[in-house]
Amino acid sequence: MTVVSYFYDTEGTLYRAAAMRLQEDCARLGLKIHIQERLDFGKTWIELCRAKPVFILEMCRRFRGPILFVDADCRLKSIPDIDSKKTWGFLPNAEDESLKVYDHAHYCDGSEEAMAFCRKWQTAINILGGGSHSALKHVITEVDYFLLSNNDFEIGITDTKSKQEYFRS
Repeated sequence: MTVVSYFYDTEGTLYRAAAMRLQEDCARLGLKIHIQERLDFGKTWIELCRAKPVFILEMCRRFRGPILFVDADCRLKSIPDIDSKKTWGFLPNAEDESLKVYDHAHYCDGSEEAMAFCRKWQTAINILGGGSHSALKHVITEVDYFLLSNNDFEIGITDTKSKQEYFRS
């Protein structure tokens, strides 16, 4: 399994520094990691969020096997326990009654089914025009998933100007 992530410093070096911390976490845990700075995904927080399924799909094709996507501003505290019989894994979120999962980390087994889910997720983003988390509500029932443990992650909730503007609009 390879840990994958991407970032673009929308405002200063906040995300670059966070991505380096994630890289250090993976080195400490002995996990392979691939982090990219992606200028082509956009320059605002919401544009970067909307690119998650595209990036995950690219990484499935590149690594041809299981990947663990982690937001660049999150920390990996320990190696997650993976249910290898499932296609996808999400972090549980008790605070969101409508979806019940966070969008900060995704396990993907790299299968054709997983890649089809990425394409459906991206289509939902394109049609609905919201963020990646909102679109998951419309497609999550179409994938066989398990819940990752929140104990393995420290969720980063980076508050940037473009994120504040998105939620004000």
